[in-house]
Amino acid sequence: MQTMNDTQVVTARTTSNDTLRTTGRNAMLTATRPSAQQAKVLDALGTLGGKPIGLNAAGAVVMSLEYLKGPEHKFPAAHDDAYAAYRWAAHNAAQIGGDSTRLALAGESAGGNLALATALRVRDSKAAPMPDGILAVYPVVGSDTTTASYVQNAQAKPLNRPMMTWFFRNYTRSPADGQDPRLDILGADLKGLPPVTIVLAEIDPLRSEGETLAAKLRSTGVTVNQRTWPGTAHEFFGQGAVVSAAKDAVQYAADGLKRGFQK
Repeated sequence: MQTMNDTQVVTARTTSNDTLRTTGRNAMLTATRPSAQQAKVLDALGTLGGKPIGLNAAGAVVMSLEYLKGPEHKFPAAHDDAYAAYRWAAHNAAQIGGDSTRLALAGESAGGNLALATALRVRDSKAAPMPDGILAVYPVVGSDTTTASYVQNAQAKPLNRPMMTWFFRNYTRSPADGQDPRLDILGADLKGLPPVTIVLAEIDPLRSEGETLAAKLRSTGVTVNQRTWPGTAHEFFGQGAVVSAAKDAVQYAADGLKRGFQK
């Protein structure tokens, strides 16, 4: 166990059938929990700068996953890892000081896609409890690179259209994978999802699809809280030390998760 300021970080390599054997190897799961309160489990799917940035502000135990990535591991490897990790969290929360009756999914960028896709798979499989909320920070929810924000931010930094095209090409096995509802979240049936909090950046090719996602979720009766932060770019969420808007966005995200936990 490693102590970092007011949090405790526990790293464990899981081995049970309920974790990540779907991809033929064990995965590294890192649980970060507030030292003063161990009430909830947040299954954080995505790099989040390599650690669960700011999400302990929700008063939750945070589990981050080192999932398989392309081009070595093509679709649906990362999605299978995410689903297995969520099931592990749901069934083993007590091992990391969490409460399995209060769960959430969260992710940034590709991780946002994994969070949403995992919730949809849990809804359909009923193999684990549904999460009480979802946090999607500028999620990838489609493969259309001709949206308004893709055009406006075609050469933006740190994320732009050529980079997204490269990512799609190196994770998918063929163009047909882009139509799979696990990648094409906008084309999926979104009914029955828990409340979703969406954080978007203005200078980001993913902005338009995030806004479209919010509208589609609302049309299916899902509770949505969505904000776009002006003047910010992709990856701003973890930059609270130098970008004041990031602190606001993290608090907005934490508040959304806490509302879901207060059931």
